[in-house]
Amino acid sequence: DVVSDKWTAVNIDLALTDTDNALVDGKFKPSVAGYYQFNGAVSQSCDPISTKTACALWKNGRWHSHGTTVDGSQSYVSNVSDIIYLDPESKWTDKEDNEQVGDYVELYGTVKSTGTCKFSTNELNFVTYLSAHLISSITEGEVKEKEAIVFRGDVPGGTPQSVTPDVFSRLQLNSQTDTSDSWDNVNYHFKPSVAGYYQVNLK
Repeated sequence: DVVSDKWTAVNIDLALTDTDNALVDGKFKPSVAGYYQFNGAVSQSCDPISTKTACALWKNGRWHSHGTTVDGSQSYVSNVSDIIYLDPESKWTDKEDNEQVGDYVELYGTVKSTGTCKFSTNELNFVTYLSAHLISSITEGEVKEKEAIVFRGDVPGGTPQSVTPDVFSRLQLNSQTDTSDSWDNVNYHFKPSVAGYYQVNLK
């Protein structure tokens, strides 16, 4: 069981596919540095049914990316996706000021109910899961053209962007990660220099 309306780490203990043996104590901790595409979902198994379900990706014990927050009388599942850079040799300090080595990602979730709260398992209709796929990794001696093109942007902090109600507006994103200088900061669009199929995630 989990505590209602409290962010809780999802106990992922079953790896259906794990080519790098990266599942360690419920965390994704790869041995190869690079940009990883993450997809995840938290599904409720509460009685009565959850009225708020949300999920997020945490990196190295800290919040990183928020997924959808679903409010309602029957709030079944929340989804999250993002691109995150991980390095197995990265050194960082945890909340207790202890030095740690190696980046990792966890799936967190929260559900809200007046009764028993649980995250669903893979045996139920709504699945709680986390997936990760390495999309960019360059080793010494490889040509730069082999590197995947990765862009991630968000609305800058400070003053929120003003928009007209019920009208589609172009988001004025700031570039956080742009491996190929593909983001146009004047016209606010992604224009890569390499032809191909691109996976695009929006939130």
